[in-house]
Amino acid sequence: MENLDFKYWDFIEKNILKYHLDGNVLLCDILFRYLGDEEVSESDLNMINDCYPTKECVINALVEAQCELLREALTNYYKRTF
Repeated sequence: MENLDFKYWDFIEKNILKYHLDGNVLLCDILFRYLGDEEVSESDLNMINDCYPTKECVINALVEAQCELLREALTNYYKRTF
């Protein structure tokens, strides 16, 4: 994920408590690597094949996970700000 120039990942990382333990962060990392033809472990590949039968399903899952992360980060940001 660090190769992306999307600055919203910096925002997400700063505004989600225990970012490094978040399941959606892990899922996004796995799906980004899969879609980018990067190395994915055999167990992750099995999970992808079991849960997401098409590339479109993988993309939809990635978008959902990212939207949830951004929503959580925005919520935390506004709670601290106001």
